[in-house]
Amino acid sequence: MSAPATTVASTGAAARAALGRWQFWIALLVLGAIVAVAMQLTSDRESRPYGLQNTDLNGYAALAQVLQHEGVTLHQAPNAAEAQRLMQEHPEAGVVVLSDGFTPPEAFSAALRQRAAQEQTAVVWIAENTYLLEEMLALEGIWSALPIPSAATGTAETLSPGLHCQLEFARSAGSLQARGETLSAPEGCFPIWEGEAGGEYALVPTDHGIAFAAPEAFTNRHITAEGNAAVGLGLFRAAAAGTVVSESTAPQDGDFASAQNSSSQLIWYTPGAAELLDVQQWSSPWDFLPRWFWPLAGWLLLGTVVGAVAYGRRYGPVVTEPLPVEVPASEAAEGRARMYSHSGAVTAAAAVLRNAALLKLARLLRLGRHPAAQIVAESAARHTGRPEVEVTALLQQQRPANHRELVSYAQALQTLDHEVRVQLGLCRADEPSDASTTMKEHDEQR
Repeated sequence: MSAPATTVASTGAAARAALGRWQFWIALLVLGAIVAVAMQLTSDRESRPYGLQNTDLNGYAALAQVLQHEGVTLHQAPNAAEAQRLMQEHPEAGVVVLSDGFTPPEAFSAALRQRAAQEQTAVVWIAENTYLLEEMLALEGIWSALPIPSAATGTAETLSPGLHCQLEFARSAGSLQARGETLSAPEGCFPIWEGEAGGEYALVPTDHGIAFAAPEAFTNRHITAEGNAAVGLGLFRAAAAGTVVSESTAPQDGDFASAQNSSSQLIWYTPGAAELLDVQQWSSPWDFLPRWFWPLAGWLLLGTVVGAVAYGRRYGPVVTEPLPVEVPASEAAEGRARMYSHSGAVTAAAAVLRNAALLKLARLLRLGRHPAAQIVAESAARHTGRPEVEVTALLQQQRPANHRELVSYAQALQTLDHEVRVQLGLCRADEPSDASTTMKEHDEQR
């Protein structure tokens, strides 16, 4: 009989075991990722934030539908070249430049600023970060300011038009509520604070067009909050009509209706990462990653390192290895018997002998794996011809009180086993039993 010894598995074995346990879930996760990527690549549904066809909470689909219903034709331009072509095709159209992290090429921005300064084109500059607006507007006296305050629940503060607001549609809307940033300027609408010399505004009219730093106000989620819808419709209808509606040029009753009936055009241009590169420069995949990629990658790397350190400090699974030592079964049995003898555990030793005898008799008589002791006693009595009461008392009721009685009890059990073997034809009647041989050897040793 080989004796097992416990050792700690190596790191490689532990990794293989963990992979074997989790291979189904890993395969399922990989399959799910492949299906998700395939669906994303084959889907024609727009998912870009502030997209005109994006029906998610961060899209502009609701605003676009209302503008189209009121007679404003929207032309989407995915790049500066397409926007330039549309401007030549529709010279009277207004232009919306919405930056969600990227700015147009400087040549295009300069040309658009010049057209706005010469009042040839009504331009609306929108960005969620005011440093992008600063870069696109390139104006002195206008710079980034504080963000719009928000409550602890994340709800932005409701802003009023303010004292220096000269835009009629903004004053008519009455309020604006959305998260965003502000620009410091001499005048504007929806300030977080203002004084006599100016303030910090979410909506700022400039010589190069109107700048707006809270694009979240026009999303499907927030378009119905406060006066957001009125601000958005007024701003883009004015741009589509080719004018900035101020106090001096505020339309009279019916002017908006006539503007709706006219052919209003609006070019909607959203810069992308590809336009940051020159035509002769190879593009890098890193240029097309979203802004949240690097923070997420950093957190994932940190979590991986912490998890590896925590897992490496644990012990691996316990395994068994055979030692090059064989111990005969008789020695193990004798050692256990000596242990019972030294401790005086007569009752426990008798129980072990009784259970062993029941198992051997049940196997010899083919009574199943776990027959009741009474069934074994009845079958043994029937085969040996002994009285059933005697066999039952031997297998169930007899309880030795000392070592001498224990030896006699062991001999009685072995004799019963020998008689059953003789009746089954497994041995001869004149063949000595194991009990007789054991007692003879014991007497010789004494």
